[in-house]
Amino acid sequence: MSDIIIKWNPETGQFDHSLPPAPLKNLIEWNEETGTFEHTGPKPIRCLHFEHGYEQAVNGPCCYQSIPGVSSFTEMQQHPVYLKIQSSFAQGEWPTNYCTACSDVEKLHTDQGYSKRQATEFHYRRYIRDNIDAYVPGELYFLTIDAGRYCNIQCRSCNPYNSSSWIPERIAMEPRVLYSLYPDNGKKVFDVTYYNNSIDDFSKLKHVNVLGGEPLYNSTTNEMLEKILEAAGPDVSISISTNGTVSYKNVPVLKKFNKVGLTFSIDATGPAFEFIRTGANWENVKQNIQDWVDLKGSSYAGVHPTYSVLNIFETVKLKQYFVEAQLNETNETTFLTYPDYLNYSILTERERIIVVDYLNQNNLSSAAKVVESYSYIPENRNRFFRFMNHTKEYHNLDWQTSLPELYNLMKP
Repeated sequence: MSDIIIKWNPETGQFDHSLPPAPLKNLIEWNEETGTFEHTGPKPIRCLHFEHGYEQAVNGPCCYQSIPGVSSFTEMQQHPVYLKIQSSFAQGEWPTNYCTACSDVEKLHTDQGYSKRQATEFHYRRYIRDNIDAYVPGELYFLTIDAGRYCNIQCRSCNPYNSSSWIPERIAMEPRVLYSLYPDNGKKVFDVTYYNNSIDDFSKLKHVNVLGGEPLYNSTTNEMLEKILEAAGPDVSISISTNGTVSYKNVPVLKKFNKVGLTFSIDATGPAFEFIRTGANWENVKQNIQDWVDLKGSSYAGVHPTYSVLNIFETVKLKQYFVEAQLNETNETTFLTYPDYLNYSILTERERIIVVDYLNQNNLSSAAKVVESYSYIPENRNRFFRFMNHTKEYHNLDWQTSLPELYNLMKP
């Protein structure tokens, strides 16, 4: 069993069998028929993010699960909600009404690891195996920093709460486009989530992830990484999610760390990219990516696309570009659910059949399965058309020329 650690004990002259520390250790016994140790109790759900992570933006273990009323990793671990989830995980059960983002994905894709938890499961097991003697449950190993919502582009799936550059567009947007989706819509972005980092111990950090907004565009990114460098040293790995429009050189402290990864948010190429990531220039982004890839050494170049109705027919070209640019696609797969006028519910039954067939023919069966799971919602489709008209009027971007295959499928 992959959870069982087997180590040679020189004092006893035999192999000792143990399990990685967990809130509730499994019972194991020897199976004479298989010749292996097996679980006799429930197999716990192990989650790297939950046990050792903290995400500042939501004050919780990951971006999908907040813990109300806390402002640090230390406070989170003592909260009743956290303890309830911990107890369920120890029994091998998904907690009711919590961690549903991962549980729903794992139920849909029972044979593939598409959830955020599964994306790090292998690395978690390997880390525990390689560091079993020094492993301490409950220490802060993985931190996700909120660099703020200041951003320089207006992605079609974003909003004023999460991107500062969306504010002028939202003010100008006619109410008939989104109706009451943003009834008291922000004329300012969300403030950076308060993080009481003074009570958290950074010295044991293994990995730091920086999210935005656009982290390379935000001046606070360099400042926070300087503090982490002082506490944890240069061996802590750093990863930054970026839209690719700003050079890595804008954050000088990155050069002081021994291992740094940039994960680029790329959903399409060429005109389709410039439509989806409104305000970005594809040639400029390609050059910034190439500059980073050329560094080689300890740098890592990753890519994390978001799949939506907008890039259905762009995915094949997109994956070809990943190979050509030497970009590693992240294990976690994100399918857009909100705003609902950009998810697959805008497709009629006829269109959905055509899309599913196209995806299956191009070896994109996982995406096909997600498309099949949606039902047609006419109001979402109407809102989509209004939003496309708005985009044309406000940005002079026409989906007929930027996304021709999608336009021909859905012709209004």
